[in-house]
Amino acid sequence: MQPLAQYRAYCGAYGDRDPGCAPDLGGRDELTGPERIEGNQAELGMARLIHRQVVQALVRRPDRQDVWSIVGTGGQGLAGDCDDVVMTAIHRLVRRGFPRGALRATVVELPGRDGHHLLLGLHTSQGDVFLDDRVSRLLTVSDALALGYRFVAQEMPGQPIWWRIDPGPPSQLAERPSDLPGPVGRQQ
Repeated sequence: MQPLAQYRAYCGAYGDRDPGCAPDLGGRDELTGPERIEGNQAELGMARLIHRQVVQALVRRPDRQDVWSIVGTGGQGLAGDCDDVVMTAIHRLVRRGFPRGALRATVVELPGRDGHHLLLGLHTSQGDVFLDDRVSRLLTVSDALALGYRFVAQEMPGQPIWWRIDPGPPSQLAERPSDLPGPVGRQQ
């Protein structure tokens, strides 16, 4: 599917700083590096720590218009909402050496069709896990589904498209369509 308008605007503004933005969307270079992390305790612990630092430093401020941004450093106007948490955490994780291809903005629908929410997906060799500013622990796909989240779409770093996620078995939510046996869980 085409990327969300908010993501297009984000890449237009931050494409020079975010290697996940495809050149077609305002990125400066082709994405290089691995698409997965091992997902070992050290990596996941560092990702959780950086994400929690952003969440704890952020002053909650919903956008009048949904604008995604990399917000400033602590003490210098760190204000925003879930999308700002995700994009700022991605920026900080990349600066810490995480491969941008393994970090994915993931859109979920909230329970009761109460709007949408952005999670940070970590694509690991054991499957995807998610960081959520509403929950202090790592979430598996099953955990997110148990919270009532419905997966909608996921960024494909370095690509000018996003994957639309159709409801299906949880194992189909974290893989590329070409890797899936049987019916495809996502569509472009």
